[in-house]
Amino acid sequence: MKAQTVVMRACACAILFGAAVSAHAQQYALIAFGGQSGTGTEGFGINSWGEITGGQLLGVAFVYSRGVIIPIAPVTQAGSGGFAINDREQVAGQFSPSPGVQHAGVYSMHTGSWTDLQVGTSTSAALGINVEGQVTGEYITPSGSQHAFIYTRGEVHDLGSFTQNDAGTSIGSGINILGQVAGYSLTNLSTGVAHAFLYKNGFMHDLGTLGGSNSYGYGLNDEGEVVGSSDLGENIGHAFVYRNGIMHDLGTLDDTVDAPASVAYAINNRGEIVGKSLTAVGLRAFVYRDGHMLNLNSLVACSPLAQYTTLLNAKAINDAGWIVANGFDNRVSVGGARAYLLIPDTRQCRH
Repeated sequence: MKAQTVVMRACACAILFGAAVSAHAQQYALIAFGGQSGTGTEGFGINSWGEITGGQLLGVAFVYSRGVIIPIAPVTQAGSGGFAINDREQVAGQFSPSPGVQHAGVYSMHTGSWTDLQVGTSTSAALGINVEGQVTGEYITPSGSQHAFIYTRGEVHDLGSFTQNDAGTSIGSGINILGQVAGYSLTNLSTGVAHAFLYKNGFMHDLGTLGGSNSYGYGLNDEGEVVGSSDLGENIGHAFVYRNGIMHDLGTLDDTVDAPASVAYAINNRGEIVGKSLTAVGLRAFVYRDGHMLNLNSLVACSPLAQYTTLLNAKAINDAGWIVANGFDNRVSVGGARAYLLIPDTRQCRH
């Protein structure tokens, strides 16, 4: 179905690091992990307990729990990554059961082992997991196409694509408690145009665009609200939230740049959204709430780490408002890529 579109322009405040923000804006404590000794880290998912999963630049998946980074694949099996983690401490990701092979898998922190989902016979990846252990992701079909899937209790269901043939392409990015999946699929094989989708009740629903050609779905919450990015026109792509049958434009942090752009990656059940946006000084992480897009670099000013940190993107947010972001430690010339945990801080920042 073709979605209606409306524009909800975000406030372009707090564009630069240290810019003034509302006295009532939520501040965050900033915790860095990884990025030492040249082994950079990138965080992708977080559960209700604040446990984070991601990957190190060496190609090793990890879980960050209680202040400690725990590798969940030996260095000898490089090529792994953790993309989502649920409240049962199960990690959806990709691992190498043998050299040169990458499969979709689920890692259990309780057993300390990976389960190969055996999706297809070639490369696959698990990108989302819900509390019931249902998994979505992507795999290579026997004909060589890329398709989204749902894995439920040992059974794999191919979600197909908008082109309704095996040659089509689709990717499942996230899955909620209801088993609904957000992702994107090619709508036309010859043009390569893709649209965001919400898969529910056995059907892949086309979410449309903000007026341009393409859209991509990256995350959703338990209400079935989908976030991602959509073209408005040539060289312009904006973050969106799709709710109640309408795709809403979230705007950008800075509309003065030549090609204003933003991407939303995740939304929690309170409707808070995180992602990244291009500004005059480069990409910056944002949180969108109460109708405003805010630069996260301006909301960690109370933290001692703030003066050394540049937050480039935010990939996940839980229902407590804890955020997984990625950026750089500006004191480190090599291996400065770091993952960060941002925790809401009720204290007022005083300078």
